[in-house]
Amino acid sequence: QQASQLGNLGMLCAQNGRFDQAITHLEKCLEIMVSLGNVNGQANALGNLGLAYDSIGDFDRALNVYQQTLGLFVEIEDLYGEAHVHGEIGNVLIKKGRYQQALPSVEKQLTLSSQLGDQSGITMALNNLGIISELCQRVAIMYGGEVVEYGSVREIFEHPKHAYTRGLLHAIPKL
Repeated sequence: QQASQLGNLGMLCAQNGRFDQAITHLEKCLEIMVSLGNVNGQANALGNLGLAYDSIGDFDRALNVYQQTLGLFVEIEDLYGEAHVHGEIGNVLIKKGRYQQALPSVEKQLTLSSQLGDQSGITMALNNLGIISELCQRVAIMYGGEVVEYGSVREIFEHPKHAYTRGLLHAIPKL
């Protein structure tokens, strides 16, 4: 119960932007889960710890923690957790500008999400135009619940017609 309370307190701190406190509580939660041999609890604590590191921009630590989390989800055969962590790994790699390295994680997330019938995983992965440019041939741009542009990735990226599409394209980091 103490581990659960520490985990909840850590997440509450993170939601309020107090990431140093969140990390402290989540690390204590993780220690307790390890001592209890609770692999599911360890995976959840590590995943939340990865989110906290990601939030403060410590991407290397976040990647390390997510890799550990992924190993635990594979061990306990939690495909939903595995899909989620693949998405987080992909997102961190994208933030670091390592698009090619992100592709295998995003592809795995898409595959697992599709197998599980989890449309939210697919939507999250495809909400990044950098990934779309690598994985897709055609794209639909939605704004306000409506498709505002549809066409080949090349056509949309080279000649965007809608202001929202242009804004999305300007948000892609230039390497």
